[in-house]
This record gives sequence, C-alpha cells and structure tokens, in this order.
Amino acid sequence: MTTTQCLCWAEFQGGSAPILFNGNITDGANTEITSFIGANSIGVFENSVLTGLQIQVGDGSILSAVNLIDSSGGTQVSWAGCERATSGCSPKWNLLAKGLMIPISKGMTLKLTTTD
Repeated sequence: MTTTQCLCWAEFQGGSAPILFNGNITDGANTEITSFIGANSIGVFENSVLTGLQIQVGDGSILSAVNLIDSSGGTQVSWAGCERATSGCSPKWNLLAKGLMIPISKGMTLKLTTTD
C-alpha cells in the first residue's frame, strides 16, 4: 500500500487564521488527520462552526473522500475530492470547500481516503 502526506487548512467562524491539520494517508484507508500543533482531532474545536476546508495531498495521489465523523462513528458530511493537476479540478487543491456552516461537536474526527 502507498501512503501520501496530506495538508488541510480548516477555517472556523470568527477565527482569525485557518488551523492546519496533517497526516499520512494510506491509500484505500479512511484515515484520520489531526491538528499540526498538538495532534488533536477536529472535535477539540467543539462549539465552533466549520466554514471551510482546503485540502492538498501528495503529487499524483487522488483524494477520493473526505468524511466528517461524529463521536458515535456516523458520517455527518462527506465530500468527494479529485486529483490535483492542471487538467484536474484545481492545480492547487484536491478539495476546496467554502461557505460551510457545520457545527463541530466533541469527539468528531476528519478522515480522508486517497488512491494512487
């Protein structure tokens, strides 16, 4: 199995700067990414409202799915990503989601799936 690195900038309502999340994603596995500082799940930002995601995975990898999972393991929101290329959906991002209004609760996780 191939692994790829991931960077994700999460924006929250009223926040001054996006929070950086990262992780090593194993192709085909729904893998959690955590905050760059403190290695926290997205649920640590409970009572916040997620307003945007900007995700970039390694060159040549395809972001198949992004899932926001609640504390009981249920999928609250799911997005489909793409391959980052000049002919793909964006030369810069594998997923760009703006204008969101998703309440974050304790225990939530942000999981990504990639393919090679």
